[in-house]
Amino acid sequence: MTFQEKLKVETKINHDATEQHLFNELLLKGELDDQKYYLYLKNIVTVYDYIEKRLGLKGELIRSSLIYNDIMAYCKNGCHFSCDDYFVHEWVETIAQKSDTALLSELYVEWLKDVYGGQIISKKVKYNSHLKFNDTKSTALAVRGLLKIAPEDENNFIFEVNRTYVNHYKLMDDIMYKGK
Repeated sequence: MTFQEKLKVETKINHDATEQHLFNELLLKGELDDQKYYLYLKNIVTVYDYIEKRLGLKGELIRSSLIYNDIMAYCKNGCHFSCDDYFVHEWVETIAQKSDTALLSELYVEWLKDVYGGQIISKKVKYNSHLKFNDTKSTALAVRGLLKIAPEDENNFIFEVNRTYVNHYKLMDDIMYKGK
């Protein structure tokens, strides 16, 4: 079994759980409240910004400035940031402790999510500049090209990918259910 096959098999449960979260179900149906998507962007931008700066990403891989643009568009459209302490703060503290190789797990999950699923989502949300790519195929190849995982690091990378899915799930849970 190749590393990519092993990665897909050993992360399937967490990938599927995250994909099937109520937040994503509503998002893919075009029924997610603008305020909830705004809160998602407002929280996730911190993760993107940290990863971009730490890994020195360039060009099409820079997404945080586009996320900020979308956040501002939602603000002008009446959305507002709540003072709730969302899970993302713990998430950023966690990724700050990761090695650069382990941090690539975040890039793998978040950027490929935007390249693939983001093309569907972009049709369901009002402000979507962060989901637009000049060339999705080249961007996916660029992300995959950064994933030079040594055989001795493969199991840890898979663990970190699973942890990224769990962190994403927790953030969606916070946005959907906190304060209810």
